[in-house]
Order: sequence, then C-alpha cells, then structure tokens
Amino acid sequence: MQRFDVVRAEAQVIECVSEVLYRVELSNGHQFLAHRGGDSTGKGSFISKRCLPGSKVLVELRAFDLSSGTVLEVLVP
Repeated sequence: MQRFDVVRAEAQVIECVSEVLYRVELSNGHQFLAHRGGDSTGKGSFISKRCLPGSKVLVELRAFDLSSGTVLEVLVP
C-alpha cells in the first residue's frame, strides 16, 4: 500500500458543521472541511476536549487534496 505525502499544520476552527465535521482555517487564510480523526492512543483524549469555534487544532492534509483534512488533536494553550 502506498503512503501519500501529508502536511500537518495548526488551524483554527471556524464552524462546527456536525459532531465530527468542522470548517477550519489555516494561518494563510485557506479554509477547508476537516473530520475528526480516530484516537491513536486509545485513551479517548479527543472526546474529553470539546472542539468549539475558535479552538486551535492540529490538522493533517494530503498533499494532493487540500480541500479536506483530518483533525488530529485539539491544542490546549
């Protein structure tokens, strides 16, 4: 299976479309839809941190498709 190049960046949540879908914006102004990713640690850390408009999140984008991404974690200031 081929692994695609990914880009990780910090973004800000603009709108909560649903429980698992968010509109986010990068620092350069690029907006896109991002879905909530699975918890790789198995501790449920994402569920305990609510993702609200204005929250800073770490997102992952595929280099060939910048129109959607995955929210990896909510960043706590």
